[in-house]
Amino acid sequence: MGHEPVLSLQKVCAYYGNLCAVRDVSLEINPGETVCIIGPNGAGKTTLLKSVSRVIPKVEGAIRYRGASTAGVAPQALVAHGLIHVPEGRQIFPSMTVEENIEIGAFAVPGGVRKDKTDAAMDMFPKLRERRRQLAGTLSGGEQQMLAMARALMGQPHLLMLDEPSMGLAPKVVSEIYRQVDLLRGRGVTILLVEQNARIALRNSDRTVVMASGEIRHQGKSADLLAGGLIASLVFGK
Repeated sequence: MGHEPVLSLQKVCAYYGNLCAVRDVSLEINPGETVCIIGPNGAGKTTLLKSVSRVIPKVEGAIRYRGASTAGVAPQALVAHGLIHVPEGRQIFPSMTVEENIEIGAFAVPGGVRKDKTDAAMDMFPKLRERRRQLAGTLSGGEQQMLAMARALMGQPHLLMLDEPSMGLAPKVVSEIYRQVDLLRGRGVTILLVEQNARIALRNSDRTVVMASGEIRHQGKSADLLAGGLIASLVFGK
């Protein structure tokens, strides 16, 4: 049981209407592994994450999470079992406080444990503790990304899926976000990461999947890709 993949995809295809956005994707992610997906815009990266979290209705092929098929499982049930998706654009609740946003992430956690979890999430992001009573809509983009991640941690993720965590953020803020990703990796959280910034993604992952036109074009160890200088040719076809 210990070596069973946290996530297993076999010949997964995803559709928007009749348009096939992801085609024949097969991928396994093992416990404690951080896998990043890179590729040009429109490659199907975000669609693949949405297929795993079951927010896209038309998906073919087999998706297994912690050994069990996700077919017919409601997205909320997956969240309750630790499959946590931080979507692109963060999707926080702007008219609620920072603290209230974080607590929403713990809807499946018993009340007594919730307070400890909230404190632990704020320990990871001290800036959020300073702003706990502020409305989330008044936060900077970087702080909102930290809030989205803190809320995700409340769900005690077995698999944390991050979609474009660095998008639109200043380099200094991106470094802070990835410092937290690194801490999570150190704690053994399994992470699936979609990232526009290929170099950052490779530096902060064990394995890299390159997608283009809805298909996987390459898979390999991130360190090998970095060392080989293959990023530009793989991602941009140069």
